[in-house]
Amino acid sequence: MKTYCAALSIFAVALAVGPRADAANILGDGSFETPNVSGSPGYQTFLSGDTALSPWVIGLNSIDVLNVSNSIVVGPAYDGSQYVDLNGNDTGQLSQTFATSALQQYQFSFAYADNYSGPPSPHKAEVQIFDTNTNADLIVPLTITHNTSVPNNLNWIFLTGTFTAIDSTTTIRFTSIDTAAEVHAPTAPSGILLDDVTVEAIPETSTIVAALLTLALLAGHAVRRRLA
Repeated sequence: MKTYCAALSIFAVALAVGPRADAANILGDGSFETPNVSGSPGYQTFLSGDTALSPWVIGLNSIDVLNVSNSIVVGPAYDGSQYVDLNGNDTGQLSQTFATSALQQYQFSFAYADNYSGPPSPHKAEVQIFDTNTNADLIVPLTITHNTSVPNNLNWIFLTGTFTAIDSTTTIRFTSIDTAAEVHAPTAPSGILLDDVTVEAIPETSTIVAALLTLALLAGHAVRRRLA
C-alpha cells in the first residue's frame, strides 16, 4: 500500500512539473489596448495599411478601435478597456502572423459582439487560420454572427477551438462580411466587435504519458512484492 501511495505521489509530481495548460498568449496585443484611444470621443478609425496597431495588420478599408470611454457603443470590454469594430468607414479586416512549430497543436480563442448602433443585421465576419507560406487552411473558415448587443450589455460570446501548425509561421485573420447596404446605412458604419484574441500552445502529452508509465511500473512492482 505504501509503495502504491508513493507511485501516486510520483505521478502527481510528474504532472505538476509538466507544461501548464494555461500557456502564454503568443499573439501581440490580443485585447487591442495599444494605441490608447480613451478620452473624447473614445474611439479612432484606422485605415488599411496603418501600422499603429502592429503586430496587427489592417486590411480592406478600415477598422475602429473603441475605448470603454466612448459614448456610442456603451458597455464593458470583454478584457481590458478597448476592443475593435471590424467596420470602420467601411468593411475592414484584421490579421496577425505569428511564429509556430510544425505539428504543434494550438488553441485559439476570442470574444465577439456587435455594434448595436448600426442596422439590426445581424453583423457578420469570417475567421480564418492558415499557414502563412502556403495559405493552406488550418481550420474550416468560421462565419460568426451577432445581433444581441444592447446598451450596457454587449453580450460578448467567447469562442475557442484548436488547430495544428504545419510550418514556422501561421496567420489568424478576421474579415467583415457585412453587405454594402448594412455598412452604408444612414447610421454610422458598425460591425462585429472583437476582443481578447489569444493563441496558446497546447501542452504536449509526452510528460503525461511518461507519468502514467511510471505509475504502472511502480504499481506492478508493488503487486509483485506483495505476492512474493
